[in-house]
Amino acid sequence: STTGVSKAALWNRTQRLWQEPTEHRGKIMSALHETRAGRFAMHALCAWPHFSRAAAWPQGLGRSKNHLEGFVEAHSIAADEIEKNLEDFSSFEEFFIRRLKPGSRPVDPSDEAVVSPSDGRITVVDELDAQSRFEIKGTVFRAATLLGDLELAQRFARGSLAVVYLAPSDYHWFHYPLDARLFSSKTRGRRLYSVSDVSLKNGFRPFDLNCRSVNVLESASLGTFAMVEIGAFYVGRIRQVDAQPGFKRKGGAKGYFGLGGSSVALLFERGRIAFDGDILEVSRLGRSSLVRMGEKIGARCG
Repeated sequence: STTGVSKAALWNRTQRLWQEPTEHRGKIMSALHETRAGRFAMHALCAWPHFSRAAAWPQGLGRSKNHLEGFVEAHSIAADEIEKNLEDFSSFEEFFIRRLKPGSRPVDPSDEAVVSPSDGRITVVDELDAQSRFEIKGTVFRAATLLGDLELAQRFARGSLAVVYLAPSDYHWFHYPLDARLFSSKTRGRRLYSVSDVSLKNGFRPFDLNCRSVNVLESASLGTFAMVEIGAFYVGRIRQVDAQPGFKRKGGAKGYFGLGGSSVALLFERGRIAFDGDILEVSRLGRSSLVRMGEKIGARCG
């Protein structure tokens, strides 16, 4: 039951309960998205990649590591999962793109399982419309603008979509969601708007305009699908470590995001995937579910 649950609540799949989201937004972010002057500044200056790179520069300095312990404690980050000790990081930026110890993110091994490509908050749409449109947090987008390719988008008419939003405190590597062959990768977009709820609710369109990597893959069980890594405000970099064409294993690391929040979107053809029931139900309520990389989010139909 959702009685007494706030509209912002997140579904915690591990503990089978609703919880209030951790607030990552500061006064500056609120002002940039919720005031007229701030929105003007976002469009005119702050959404350009060079601004994010300049804003993130201090986090690469040695003194930025002084904030690590406080950040880990404030966001309840499991330090015992991290590959290195906190004192061994040279800066906050290095910590942000941290690797985890082997086994920290077990990948569902079943052949039919599709797993989350990253840690974060997932929202799914089980059926796009005939024009491959979808709605996220009350804003309507088109697969054609997300992918930057009308012909490719037509493959996903009446198909399915999953979007995983990574908060600044999350593990920021992204991985392949199933065994598949990568055919192509293209870079789209020129801006870096925030992908957070506050951005979408105030009319910003990160899925249309942000810098992003559009990847086309094919799986023996789920056919053609797209994986899109979307940069965001304060994220000047999407770094690829395994993006050459060829066969990829489920759970294999594809790359990582630089500082800030970001998102990964998955698009599937019609009738190919059945999302897990709890994720689908929560998404239909207009909310998100907490997921971890490697966790099953759906399975092939049939």
